[in-house]
Amino acid sequence: MIFLVSRRGGNGDYRELLLILLAANLADFDFIPGLLAGDHSLFHRGFSHSIPAALLFALVAYAACRWRRHPHAVRLGVLGFAGYTSHLVIDWLTFDPGPVAGIPLFLPFSHEHFMADPTVFLNIER
Repeated sequence: MIFLVSRRGGNGDYRELLLILLAANLADFDFIPGLLAGDHSLFHRGFSHSIPAALLFALVAYAACRWRRHPHAVRLGVLGFAGYTSHLVIDWLTFDPGPVAGIPLFLPFSHEHFMADPTVFLNIER
């Protein structure tokens, strides 16, 4: 949806779509160290599920584009932030029965977890 909304005059660059897709899924890459440690949820829904992480990703995307002298570095940084944040919104809308329900949207500044009330999506069993 972000890609469709962001298209300029009907033109869309597949690289923008790839950036958005990467950003939207990056928060769940925190499963990888947990899988390696033998507990897939060990690191899940930590810092990677926060707005500061989304901002960090957008800053890295912007910096990489500036380094490559891309003329639309700001746009790509914003698209990266929007894609990453879309994951946070979906997780916020998803029921979480865990001992600490919700996601830490403002980690490391606050350890409070947030979950929509009422939620829209059922818990995803892993």
